[in-house]
Amino acid sequence: MSIYFAYIFFKMASILLVRFRLRSRAHFMIGLMILYNLLQFGWLIYGNRLYFSNANTCNTIEETRGMASMMLFFLFMGYPYFIMVAVLICVIPCIAFAIYEEEERRKSQMIQITASL
Repeated sequence: MSIYFAYIFFKMASILLVRFRLRSRAHFMIGLMILYNLLQFGWLIYGNRLYFSNANTCNTIEETRGMASMMLFFLFMGYPYFIMVAVLICVIPCIAFAIYEEEERRKSQMIQITASL
């Protein structure tokens, strides 16, 4: 629930930024996106630690068994998010390296063209 309040807060902050400082909007939105995703990632890790800890007795008590099942369902809904983060951690450096290599190739071609003139 608090993740959704954080999302609402971030949207309100972005509205204020658009209203008062339009030039730095892209940097601010990237920062907010990273902060929101870090909060969500941390919240999912915290939920997994709570559910799978030895102190969790919700599955053994009849009154709380339904809530434990619901919590497990929501945790399973978060596992694709973990997979997405893992893929991004692996893919983003590869993309950055490819862009860097392309820029270096263009620079070397420009140097060769200017040297031939």
